[in-house]
Amino acid sequence: MNDPSALQVLAELDQVIQTLTLKKFMLYAFIVSLCLFFLYLAYKEIHNLFINEKDKENLYFKGSISVGLYLYLISQTLIVYFVGWNLESFNILIRIATLLFGIIVLMVAYLNFIRKTGIEIRGMFYINHTQNKLDKIILQNTKDKTVSVLSIDLMLADQTRIRLVNRWNNPLSLASFHIENIILDPDVQYQNNYIIDIKKLSGSKLICITELGDITVNRFDVKALLKEDECILPIIK
Repeated sequence: MNDPSALQVLAELDQVIQTLTLKKFMLYAFIVSLCLFFLYLAYKEIHNLFINEKDKENLYFKGSISVGLYLYLISQTLIVYFVGWNLESFNILIRIATLLFGIIVLMVAYLNFIRKTGIEIRGMFYINHTQNKLDKIILQNTKDKTVSVLSIDLMLADQTRIRLVNRWNNPLSLASFHIENIILDPDVQYQNNYIIDIKKLSGSKLICITELGDITVNRFDVKALLKEDECILPIIK
């Protein structure tokens, strides 16, 4: 073992091993960094969707596509590195791509099914603070089918139910994704001289009577969609 040539060979072999180890470490670091970068892009994409997308169906649809795409890139990177470019790795990539795109197609089919079944109405009521009365109601049909509204009730926080709109003889037809603006009668009178107290409308909700029964109207804040903080607004005289 004291042969100088043998010691030289061992020294060179040790140097080669150290070089390979350093290269492998650098390659591992690059692969991990690349995967973390893809995860960061996916996080930013989902974060932006949560901020900008008000419609939950669009949020789920775009989010599933974005996450599926970045997961595919991560899996492709890992497989190419650990398996290498050969027929086996190519087959694995095809299987993973098929699985991911199958999940996306299933999500789209599910959202399309949800969009066409049941009844979902969004809306809100406006208050005329000058006259201390309800001014108008906005309703939006979020489903891909027409909904017939027979009446619109206001349910107060104390469970008092007030009929704001009565359309039994002429049902209101809400087309798919249609927004209806309903002006309320300012001179309407209620039984037993009941007067709606505008100050007690906090926590109230709208209820639409449809062909499927009572449908609670989900809160629809129109002003939140207008992004008025990004515009120079006209002065109303």
